Amino acid sequence: MVAPNKFYVTKAFENPFPPVGQVFPYINSFLTEKYFVFRQLVYKTTEVLYVELNVETKEMKIEHAAGGFAMANGITFNTDKTRIYVADLFDKTVTILKRNPSTNKLSKLRTVFINHLPDNIKFDHETGRVYAGTLERGYHLMNFDHPPFDPYKGELSVVTEIDCPEDLESACKLRDLVVSDKLNMFSSGIRMHNHIVASTALYHDGLLICPIDESTPVKGAKEKLYKGEKQEDL
Repeated sequence: MVAPNKFYVTKAFENPFPPVGQVFPYINSFLTEKYFVFRQLVYKTTEVLYVELNVETKEMKIEHAAGGFAMANGITFNTDKTRIYVADLFDKTVTILKRNPSTNKLSKLRTVFINHLPDNIKFDHETGRVYAGTLERGYHLMNFDHPPFDPYKGELSVVTEIDCPEDLESACKLRDLVVSDKLNMFSSGIRMHNHIVASTALYHDGLLICPIDESTPVKGAKEKLYKGEKQEDL
């Protein structure tokens, strides 16, 4: 939320999946669903929306704010709400966007490749860094409705720290602070002072709390800068 009743949301799927048989009459719902996921992975059709609610009239205004994501998922913003961070799960990236407070449109500043599949992300106001709950691969995520696996045997997950200075001339840095299979897959990871708190979306009710090891190696991040580029997808 950037102001009372004004906020941004991610639209993780292009459209609701059509009923079984409407697209492929002889293919089951599992394969139909995977087709649409594959389609948005290729064409990057998901987006960020700006939403404004009039509490008196109960009317809601929804506008396209940014696009070009394979699966726009987690979203967070910095302290003064001038920067919006969007996790693209299928693309293994976090994109930093600049907010125009007059039009509420978003323009891409840089995209950081984080080597894992990011789910939810959270900006930490003490450190100025972003923390992402991620997983190594998408098998559990893509098959949780049809699990041919032991749901309590965890998939390796990672909480990644993303440190990107607002100065675009300075490179982003990454640290994998928690690597574990305890919770099947991390849905989110937040920093609370000197600890990381991780949670999951599948089959587990608990939290994983780990002290931060400040000696964890820092890695350089592959990134794309959009400075001076025309952004037709917005």
